[in-house]
Amino acid sequence: MITLPEESDNTARVVGIDPGSQYLGVAYIEYDIATGAIVSSSAKTLHADKLSSKKDWVVNLHGDRVARILALKTALGNYLNEVNPVKVGCESPFYNPRRPNAYGVLVEVLTTIRMAVMDWSQWLGLELIDPPTVKKAVGASGGAKKEEVLAKVIALTGELHLAQSSDTLDEHSVDALAVAYHCYKTIMKEREVKV
Repeated sequence: MITLPEESDNTARVVGIDPGSQYLGVAYIEYDIATGAIVSSSAKTLHADKLSSKKDWVVNLHGDRVARILALKTALGNYLNEVNPVKVGCESPFYNPRRPNAYGVLVEVLTTIRMAVMDWSQWLGLELIDPPTVKKAVGASGGAKKEEVLAKVIALTGELHLAQSSDTLDEHSVDALAVAYHCYKTIMKEREVKV
């Protein structure tokens, strides 16, 4: 059951996250509560190196990766505070046997994302969505490459009422927008509204 924000007039927002320790994609979709129609959307990529200080004590004590992940946690918390979502979804990490170390880092990032969401609201869960399901939500095949997902998201920009030019979207913000779109569609399905 989704609880709407108290200060909400007639719209609500869902947030999608594309996890990464260097780049974290975040996006929201705002929709009309009564009709279910999308009012606006926006996506961006948080760059960890621009957020963390190289002179920070965390770097000296715990290393660059931990400093980047903590900086992303703070930035994500600020984003959630700004956007005030009713639902947050995140693409779940997948194990690639060719890059096994990357999975461990993504698990660390995912834990940090969960902590940021819990810090923002103890009553809001974090929905994990596997990559094929995220791709299918925007009309791509489950095994689609980045280019196909980008093309499908760009094809949806009219429906999404994107608040920015699609030229500003990189692979991380595109994936985050796809996650947000999946969350939106899930809410509409729960409401028994056709999307």
